[in-house]
Amino acid sequence: MVVYLVGAGPGDPDLITLKAVKILKDADVVIYDRLANDRILEHAENADLIYVGKKAGEHYKSQDEINQILIKEAEKHDHVVRLKGGDPFVFGRGGEEMLALLEKGIPVKLVPGVTSAVGAPTSIGLPVTHRSVATSLTIVTGHEDPTKSEKQVKWDFKADTIIILMGIGNLEDNTRELMKYRDPQTPVCVIENGTLPEQRIITGTLEDISKKDINPPALVIVGKVVDVFRKAQSNDFKGKIIAITRPLERSQEAVRIIEDYGGAALVAPTLELQVSNTQSLIKLCQNAGKLDWLIFTSPTSILSLFKHCTDLKERLNPQCKIAVIGPRTGKYLEEYDLKPDVIPDDYTAEGLLDVFKDINIRDKNIGLPRTLAARDVLPEGLRDRGAHVFLAEAYKSAFPKDRTKVNELIKSIHPHPTMSEAVMEAAAAAYGEVIHI
Repeated sequence: MVVYLVGAGPGDPDLITLKAVKILKDADVVIYDRLANDRILEHAENADLIYVGKKAGEHYKSQDEINQILIKEAEKHDHVVRLKGGDPFVFGRGGEEMLALLEKGIPVKLVPGVTSAVGAPTSIGLPVTHRSVATSLTIVTGHEDPTKSEKQVKWDFKADTIIILMGIGNLEDNTRELMKYRDPQTPVCVIENGTLPEQRIITGTLEDISKKDINPPALVIVGKVVDVFRKAQSNDFKGKIIAITRPLERSQEAVRIIEDYGGAALVAPTLELQVSNTQSLIKLCQNAGKLDWLIFTSPTSILSLFKHCTDLKERLNPQCKIAVIGPRTGKYLEEYDLKPDVIPDDYTAEGLLDVFKDINIRDKNIGLPRTLAARDVLPEGLRDRGAHVFLAEAYKSAFPKDRTKVNELIKSIHPHPTMSEAVMEAAAAAYGEVIHI
């Protein structure tokens, strides 16, 4: 028998090592935490899978419980894999698991993984060291074990570059401590969901980074290497005017990115989001006391429901749980003094459905305010699981009343292939002909 402690890498399933893939293929059982990408588990097609991370509605395994599971499985199987995101020895508690196994006489083999501390910055072109800028690096946890009798992180690090893992919840406190030893104008870069399709980059300084819209999972890079990244990226948009055709209220993030990279943003929405007081929304409000779940797939659906159902909180069933499609929608919900019970790891309709695989929703009443132009994946998937879905039209996508900017834009700029279908249709309607790309 042998237990392999294997690093799964920073998230992108292509960044797992060849050795890790080989060991997963031969595994009898794989014991894994919440991974940035579950596609990695597909390599273990013949193995039993045991999840020991956090999951909605289930008990969270303590480290001692995980150690006992490893020992128990090792006594039953020849090849046991303990799969951990990143590298097992970089804030992965792999050392504790290794010692617990060795104490029981169980052999342990180690397979390193690409830690997000280096993999995520490298993937966006941010060097964590750079000649004449940074010759030293410190990787630190941003969230120490609260059961420790004394904190080990003092924030007086001398390294040129500091990388903070698991620190978004304490970002304001951590940057405040760092500013005791560093210039408040020290550049900072935050990478959300590093190496994944939904990756997001936020830059700022020690003084202002905590005031920005940032959601976990994310890591923080502090130091002048951030300026090296900015210099490299500024060539992409420098001197260029970039058109943004999204609805106005959803354009701010794109404007920030373009301006951060040296470009000028031209906001010319081809769609407007119009909140609607529809009969279905009124009915949803009237039945709020019967709901077991309320699902929001956008901030606009929250805005519309609360605008037209001002006493929603009083009407809502006290036992009703709330799911949102992503952290930013959840943050908007908190402005109405409500907190989401569920946020999926994958911020899509499919991601929400995946969460509900582990929750019994048969015969449960679920409210779903949204635009009726959205895909039917979510309501149909919920109904397939036996739920009663109250679908309510909360807003519509419509052509903007003032199309001057759009008309000028379309005549001078080719539409980008990444435009949504709705945006393309709106642009074509505004121009009066079909647009081919």
